[in-house]
Amino acid sequence: MPQAAIDLEQKIKESMIELSKIKKRSIDTLEAEEELKAAEEKRPPKSSIDLMDAEENRVKLARAPMEKQLKEDRASLEKLYPEATKNKAITQRKIEADKALNIISTLGDKLTPAQIATYTAVIDASNADFKPVKPVVPVQSP
Repeated sequence: MPQAAIDLEQKIKESMIELSKIKKRSIDTLEAEEELKAAEEKRPPKSSIDLMDAEENRVKLARAPMEKQLKEDRASLEKLYPEATKNKAITQRKIEADKALNIISTLGDKLTPAQIATYTAVIDASNADFKPVKPVVPVQSP
């Protein structure tokens, strides 16, 4: 994988971590902060609904540019190294197939035919990623 693709993947991972840190604060925290502000400004505190709406808006405004940048970075990575996305999808399907196989082997007799069909389809989808290698038949000389 080219170094530029590795750097871009690292940037995407860091962006995802930063994005996960942006969360709504609890209503208790918001109310406590509002009570302090209202006491300083000598006004009545805002309602809980107003505080939650403002907090949702704050989170949405903070996340939007980061999500946009993350989407652009992923598109750049796809253009730069298209195999990376394909390989990750194959790896994810392999993980899902392993889980499905584990479920079938441990709960086989307790599963309905529909559940077994679903898990089998997951396994088949994973197996389709791997093309079978034709065996080489040695030619025997007379």
